[in-house]
Formats: sequence, C-alpha cells, structure tokens
Amino acid sequence: MGKIKPDKTKCCYKGVSLPDPSKQEVRYWNDVWDKYNFTGTKYDHDKALDSLFSIEDLSKPTTPQKEYVKCCTLNHLYSTNIKYMDGLVYKIFKNWKKYKVRIKKPADIKLIDDMKKIGNYKINRKVYSIKTKNKDSIDYISFCSKYCRRYNPKDFPIYDGDVNGILKAYNNGHGFNKDGEYVDNNWENNYEKFVAVVDAFIKWCNKKGNIINEKNKYVKLDHWLWAMAKAIKEYIEDNKKQNKTTKIKIEDVYDFVKDKFSIEHINNV
Repeated sequence: MGKIKPDKTKCCYKGVSLPDPSKQEVRYWNDVWDKYNFTGTKYDHDKALDSLFSIEDLSKPTTPQKEYVKCCTLNHLYSTNIKYMDGLVYKIFKNWKKYKVRIKKPADIKLIDDMKKIGNYKINRKVYSIKTKNKDSIDYISFCSKYCRRYNPKDFPIYDGDVNGILKAYNNGHGFNKDGEYVDNNWENNYEKFVAVVDAFIKWCNKKGNIINEKNKYVKLDHWLWAMAKAIKEYIEDNKKQNKTTKIKIEDVYDFVKDKFSIEHINNV
C-alpha cells in the first residue's frame, strides 16, 4: 500500500464529479440496479441465475453439461465476453472437488487468483491453444468472481471494470485509510488486493454513518457502484449521439435516470 495525496477535485468518473457516499445514494443506486436487472419481473436476471446456482451444488459432484449451462448463462447475463468457454468449463469441472470447498463459508478468496487463468487445455486428447496479446493464457478474474459470488455473496465481491473505476475515483478524491496508510490504485487483476480495497472503502464510508450494513455489504456495494457507472456511461453515450459537448454533472445523470426508469433522486424530491 503506497501513500497518495487525496484531492476532492479528482473524485471523478468519466469526467463526472461523484456524489459523497450516503445511505440515500446507496439506496437510490440499488433501486436503479433493480431496474437494469429487471428485478421483480419474469425476466429477473438474479432469479434466473439463482435457479442454476444452488447452494446444494457445493455438496455434490458436477458435470461438464451443468457447467456449460451455468457458465454460458452467467456469461450472457453479465456480458463478460468469455472467448474460451470450453477451457473455462474444463478447468472448473476438473477442479470442482477443490473449488467447492474453497467457495464455502468461510471462503478462501485466494481461489479467484488460482481459478482465473485459462491456459492451453486438452479435451478428448485434442489440445486447444490459447493465444491473446502474445500470451499463452487469459485472465478471467471478473467472471470467476461472479461465479463464486453466485454461491457465496457474503465473501466474494464482484471484480468489475466499472466498479474499479468508481472505486479509484473515490480513492483519488478522498483516500481510503488502511493500517495507517492510504490505499494506492494498484490492484488490477489481483483479487486479494481488490477485496482489501473494497473493505477499506466500506470502512471509510461507514465513518460517515452506517452507510453500508454488514449484511449483504458486498452485494449492496456492487449494485451501487455498478449502476452509477452504467448510468454515467449511458448518459455520456446519449450526449455523443446528440452532439452535446457541455460538461456533465451528476445532477444531469439523475435526470437521465428519472427519464429512463421514473426513479426520482432524493435531491429532487
């Protein structure tokens, strides 16, 4: 952990100054996430995944067929763009006995960094080679965190590029304190460091009041930060289509969300 110098003017994501964390913000963006997720409708993404990821799975063997269904559905609903699905399914199936023990509460979060690398693999005596950017393996940290989170949301926060962006913005602007030092922004593709950063962020937020309850803290945080990033990016894209060049404020994003989902921000009530 390296020291940084927080600067509130740098608390920006895609050029948009972020609001201070509060219970209201967490509740608001979780409501927005529900809309993106179709929560409460027959197209509810979480319910669809819950039907595939049963906690009972962790006491049973698995099959390649089961893993294909789970992984392909998760990949589609979370838009993780897995290229080598066969290799991923093969690795999970081959190591299921070890993985399921490490997923259970209390979890071993080092599992993600062990699970995420997909290299060359052999199925039915045929060798499949992976080549990407001159490397012979590919890193699926985001997908693996989402896979394990389906079974154990208490111990596995989702590693996501947009969530990372929001976390770094808050860190640049305010600085999270861990063990007497400010957290640096160097946690790319390292799940253990990422979890430490998430925990430091939650601790920092709760110094302002009990913003994120211990129960389902990772789920609430993920929904909050992901939905805010998603709305900001969509609003920026909408502005580009209309050739707008004015500086975007978070209040503009609130208005965009109101028009899209009919959700009123607390500041506008």
